[in-house]
Amino acid sequence: MAGSNRSVRATLRVFEKICSAVNAAHLHGVIHRDLKPGNIRVDEHGEPHVLDFGLAKVSAGEETGIPRQATMTVTGQFVGSLPWASPEQVEGPAHGVDLRTDVYSLGVIIFHMLTGRFPYDVAVNIRHVVDNILTAESPKPSTVRREINDEVDTLVLKCLSKEPDRRYQTAGEVARDIRRYLAGEPIEAKRDSAWYVLRKTAQRHRFAASLVASACVFFFCSLVVMAIVNRRESRLRAEAQQQASIARAANDFLNIDILGATSPKAQGRDVTVREALDIAASRIDNRFDEFPLVRAAVHETLGNTYMDLGEWSIAETHASKALELRRDLLGGDHPDTLRAMNLAGRLFRRLGRYAEAENVLTEMVETAKRTLDPDDELTTKGMNNLAVLYGGLGRINDAFAVNREVLEIRQRTLGVEHPETLTSMNNEAYYYSRAGRIQDSVRGYEKVLEIRLRVLGEEHPHTLITMGNLASKYTQLKRYEEAEALLIYQLETVRRIEGDRHPGVIDALRFLAEIARDQERFDEAEALLKEAATIQRDNTSEEHSDMAECHVAFGELFARQMRFAEAETWYKKGIALRRKTLGSAHPYTLCAIKKLADLYVAWQRFDVAASTLEEVLPAIRARGIDGSSCGLEAMSSLASVYIKLNRKADAIAVLIEAQQLTRSEFYETHPRAPRISEQLKSLSDE
Repeated sequence: MAGSNRSVRATLRVFEKICSAVNAAHLHGVIHRDLKPGNIRVDEHGEPHVLDFGLAKVSAGEETGIPRQATMTVTGQFVGSLPWASPEQVEGPAHGVDLRTDVYSLGVIIFHMLTGRFPYDVAVNIRHVVDNILTAESPKPSTVRREINDEVDTLVLKCLSKEPDRRYQTAGEVARDIRRYLAGEPIEAKRDSAWYVLRKTAQRHRFAASLVASACVFFFCSLVVMAIVNRRESRLRAEAQQQASIARAANDFLNIDILGATSPKAQGRDVTVREALDIAASRIDNRFDEFPLVRAAVHETLGNTYMDLGEWSIAETHASKALELRRDLLGGDHPDTLRAMNLAGRLFRRLGRYAEAENVLTEMVETAKRTLDPDDELTTKGMNNLAVLYGGLGRINDAFAVNREVLEIRQRTLGVEHPETLTSMNNEAYYYSRAGRIQDSVRGYEKVLEIRLRVLGEEHPHTLITMGNLASKYTQLKRYEEAEALLIYQLETVRRIEGDRHPGVIDALRFLAEIARDQERFDEAEALLKEAATIQRDNTSEEHSDMAECHVAFGELFARQMRFAEAETWYKKGIALRRKTLGSAHPYTLCAIKKLADLYVAWQRFDVAASTLEEVLPAIRARGIDGSSCGLEAMSSLASVYIKLNRKADAIAVLIEAQQLTRSEFYETHPRAPRISEQLKSLSDE
């Protein structure tokens, strides 16, 4: 039974995040009108995303200041997905739909999440389904699943009330009540029961409550009830006023800063969604002066959005502001602060600022373990990102240790086939690859792919990502036919579902070009890379950091064909772009410079190879070698070039410096470390 209770709590934690995601849209005056599991995606980090706002409408009336008739998508006609729809949706007309419509759909979703069933029969003809939605009262979830208690029953049934006025009024209210329940506090849905409030309070303060109850239970019960009612009314009035002010501020931000920025009159021309986002982001510090926590939430959203766009530096600016505001206002232990720390850590890693990433993620995980439930989802997310950092730094033993702890928690609390559990299994396969255990990595990816195919289906994004991971390992083992089959299926599926410009199309094209290149099908490889570069350029711009991937890939292709001048041009373009967007000391930049130096060696231009690598030595020295292999590889290559130039003393000096610059706890696990030691021994023996 304890395990079952944990399962209910885990489900509620996920649902609270879904409600918070919906509430973010509500704060901007947007009603989704088609909430259902198919429009909710949980990413690899466990964050839910509400999708498909094709049927959404902007909330009308006094709250938004938008004329009601201007917001209607279809007048007097049902829109949405019937099994998940609210009574007012199926009854019509459209003006009866407001934020509470989404609350009802959330009620159907949580009932289904908890019980595996709908709250009424939907496997009948449409007329009966409509009648059930309009009139059939939902049973208590506990009648289907015994471990569900009366508080959860009350919470779910309040969402499913046929009368909108008796529901929670926003998705934010649902999320707050779930948080109260998970914290052991009285939920608002039952605050009309004084005995319930007293019982919850007594459970939290048993000794004091027993003394008071034994002395004057009846007298004080009356006082407590009156105090609770008065406090509730006062708090609700204050909360309602604050929520109204927040809604007005959020509505202004949506309509003036975001939607207003798209107006040709405002800019004198048509603007893209990305330009509107940039304009709005530049104005955020002038908004929400009275509500700094709302400003922090907007900064966090912008951080996530820019990260998804590959604009890591811009994303980090917003993530850092969100973290600073939440530390100041909520303290370092608050879950929202921990969530901001997690985002900042991920971005520091992307930017190659590994020491900062390790510090913030370590602090986040230690605080979460101390203040939250040991199995809390936020804790495991932070641990997962810390393991990914360790894996990228070559600290494979640390990565395995942390990831296995996360995997054990997720298997126990979520099940072996849950998406987050499969993410941890997928990560374990990646760590095997980083450790050079390619066969173990292949077996790991094959196992994850088998489960994802069975549970998620062959067209799910996570399934397609695993296909790409496995294809990469097959390529390393020269199992080209199997790799190509996976990548071609991935490419065709992403194109059919997401369109020709989806980032997954670009990745698949580059992987296929790599396979063609390795098999010396150079014309085919070049055509694939040109297609990938065209899509990337159309999606972003010539100056976007992701374009550097295409430039370097062209350099590798032409270098393989001994077309040295062309390869040099493309490598230099990629290096310049990486320096501009990521900095000279970023591992991606160093790896590209090392490849350019290798080109010069093959070209017999040893002096140019040496000067190319010497240019990055100051950046490596300033930063130190923090675990990524690129700095060591650059210095090892420089030593090899010095040997070609008969500069033995310089070669020994740079190898010794490489060892000294490497933090001792990283050196033994570095993929390049044995090569450094062998080079030094060989030179010393001469």
